[in-house]
Amino acid sequence: MSKCILSLIGSSIMAALMATLSLWILKEYFQTFFKKKEGKKNFYPFWGIYFVWQICTIQQLVNWPVYMRILVNIILIFCISTINEGSILRKITFIILYNSTWMMMEFLTGYIFITFGIFNHSIDLLGSLVSKVLLLILVKGLQVFFEQDSVHGLPQRYSIVFILILNGSMYVVYDSFMMRCHSGGDINIFSSFMTLFVMLIINFLIFKLYLHLSENLELKRNNLVFEQAIDLYDIHIKEKENSAKEFRRIRHDLKNQLIYLKELLKEGKYNELYECLVKLIAEEPFNNLLIVNTDNSVIDALVNYKYSWAKSHGIEFYAKLDVPTVLPFASSDICVILGNALDNAVEANIRFRWKNKHYIKLLMRMEDKNLIILVENTFNGDVKKSKQGKLLSMKEDIDNHGIGMESIRKAAEKYHGYVATECEKNLFKLRIILYS
Repeated sequence: MSKCILSLIGSSIMAALMATLSLWILKEYFQTFFKKKEGKKNFYPFWGIYFVWQICTIQQLVNWPVYMRILVNIILIFCISTINEGSILRKITFIILYNSTWMMMEFLTGYIFITFGIFNHSIDLLGSLVSKVLLLILVKGLQVFFEQDSVHGLPQRYSIVFILILNGSMYVVYDSFMMRCHSGGDINIFSSFMTLFVMLIINFLIFKLYLHLSENLELKRNNLVFEQAIDLYDIHIKEKENSAKEFRRIRHDLKNQLIYLKELLKEGKYNELYECLVKLIAEEPFNNLLIVNTDNSVIDALVNYKYSWAKSHGIEFYAKLDVPTVLPFASSDICVILGNALDNAVEANIRFRWKNKHYIKLLMRMEDKNLIILVENTFNGDVKKSKQGKLLSMKEDIDNHGIGMESIRKAAEKYHGYVATECEKNLFKLRIILYS
């Protein structure tokens, strides 16, 4: 009786140690491919539930079908993953990839035991330990191999394809293993080993392919930003040239007007002189050259270009900027933030049909080395939101127009920034703070 109790205690301690090892492996895996959300603490209840679940599966206290146990495992790991950054589909893809790889490590251990003729169920704990050690070695290897890689989001269709491939690989390996268990022969064991080896290579390639595709997508987005920056510099140069030409024209006209005023004064035609002066003052010829002139080429080009675009659609544009010539932020990020914000404001006004109430208001200032941007605009009141409550773009071709509010948030996050939106009937407000 005492031997049974000691055996039970020993197996329970062993199961607890292996469950702890499972948690450690999972933590290392998430650290390899995901960043933890800032200010987000570990959600210990889910870690505790996952710990208990691991003990139950190791001790074989749960006699559910394999697919049910895998599904529960995926759900629990997904709950734990909420402390990390990333889209839901991206997390599901890497969680299924993790479970697929773990499953293959267990099958590899099973093949090794079968090869040496070990069929005793009492060594199940040893088999579980060996599979976890192999998985830990693999995860550590992935950390070394992917240490310079960063995982970005992929379009939904790619994530779905990866999930289908991974589910298929799990089915193939499981089916091969079950066939081997119900039959014998050297050909079968060799075939099973080859199947497992091929599936492991496929899983590894999926890791690399996912990262490669995400990097290409991020590079494409960055290239779009840099192209926009180059276009803005060209626009800025052209605006300066046009302003210089316009200034010379106005100066020439003003000289002629002054000559005319001098003649009126000489001839004593004071009433006519007064009327000409009133008319000249009312024209304010220099006010229409540029709406802003901060000497910051990126900001000047962006705001003046959007100003011209807005005015061409009959939209009033008010701007008050108090920023230095050089900002402590990357020009590409300023392009993303300011460009998308003003694009959204102009397009929202174009969709807005109340002509007498169109306007955009832009305020920018530096406070304690932090940049504050406020954009206020009228719109038709229609707001499109995701299930998570995030604002979505109203543009039809999202791929060719950046990613709107999401790109603003990502650029702001580089500087631990703050982005907030507010909608009041037909008024939209956007507040952005960048910390240097």
